[in-house]
Amino acid sequence: MARHTDSRSRMIHAASELFRLRGYHATAFSDVVEESGCAIATMVLELAPQDEELSAEFDKVFTRWRTALVGHLQPWGIGPQHAVALAELIMAVFEGALVLSRAARSSVPFWNTIETLITTVGCLVAEPQP
Repeated sequence: MARHTDSRSRMIHAASELFRLRGYHATAFSDVVEESGCAIATMVLELAPQDEELSAEFDKVFTRWRTALVGHLQPWGIGPQHAVALAELIMAVFEGALVLSRAARSSVPFWNTIETLITTVGCLVAEPQP
């Protein structure tokens, strides 16, 4: 029996709304992800194992996020390789914080985690990089 999840419902609603506003060909998968507030980790875990095309789309979203984060980290003096690793850590922490908050049905775990992440990244930026 197929599982119906809140993430799937939000994605379907977001997609139908975007198709109505923009049309099918003008709506990217990443637009649907962004419009639906869904943690991408939840969707990856639920949908990617069954669909190689979706898996590739999820990877494109993560690549875009990583690239954007690296672009913001490098001007702070973080070297390219370290910036990529730090960007991946930030994405993992963010997604994990969303999952913890959803399980707790509270935003407290999310904000506690994000505040700690901000402090940690701030300390890394303040340190001279090799």
